[in-house]
Amino acid sequence: MKTTVIFDNFGPYHWARLRAAAHVCDLMAIQIVGRSAEYAWENEAPADVFKFTTLFQKEMGHDVQQHELVWKMNQALDDFLPQVVFIPGWSGQAAFAALSDRKSTRLNSSHAN
Repeated sequence: MKTTVIFDNFGPYHWARLRAAAHVCDLMAIQIVGRSAEYAWENEAPADVFKFTTLFQKEMGHDVQQHELVWKMNQALDDFLPQVVFIPGWSGQAAFAALSDRKSTRLNSSHAN
């Protein structure tokens, strides 16, 4: 199954899980930015294990326009044509970009506190 995982910026924890997932699906990882504003981790993308792309090489900030994010996201998704897309949350800029012009089902957890 062609599967895409989208996240703002992948770190060591993410890479380990993506490597494992690549053994059971045709995987593409889409990283929104090449550098995290919060974490100092290095990108260690295993290009030989699964497909991977970074939409912006800079830190995510207010200078990234929504229309530019939507265009780049659509281009990446249209090139791969995944059957399943895991989006980063449900209310962020990248999540909305991934959902634009697509049929979707959103799954999220809810906690009764």
